[in-house]
Amino acid sequence: DTLLTRWRELGDMLVARAPTAGRRFALKWSFAHRFILWHERAALTSGGRFVVPSESARRDLVESYGNLAAGVRVLPTGVDLDRFHPRNRHLFFEEERQRLGLRPEELVLLFVGSDATRKGLDTLLRSLARLKEDGKADDVRLLVVGPGVRQREQYAALAGDLGLRDQVTFAA
Repeated sequence: DTLLTRWRELGDMLVARAPTAGRRFALKWSFAHRFILWHERAALTSGGRFVVPSESARRDLVESYGNLAAGVRVLPTGVDLDRFHPRNRHLFFEEERQRLGLRPEELVLLFVGSDATRKGLDTLLRSLARLKEDGKADDVRLLVVGPGVRQREQYAALAGDLGLRDQVTFAA
């Protein structure tokens, strides 16, 4: 099975998430958010170079700060293409699946991100729960990499509440 074929079997589900007006208001006026905005503005006006890891991060800064962010450059996160080349899959595949407790027949979905809230991990968990209710996710495992300890506990509890405790693995 290819991933695309398997995804089609699970059903066409497009998940989009937009913050509610209340959430946008709370975020806009939170102390932490205002401090981050102040810090970003200070960095952008310092005259130094400002580098972000993705085009979407650059667009966010341009939308927020206009001309102040015109000089922001994108420097993508590097990947060792020799180590992570498909020809090496057989070298690590079985060992890593065993280490993570993943069965060979499971389709593994991967979520990677440091800000699980902004990236919609809760929406992904709820979508996986819906697929499970429909009997379409019995052999699907979600591997979550990246959220901090507090977020990890929060999302592990949500996964448990949704009946996904055995289908969601959190890795450091």
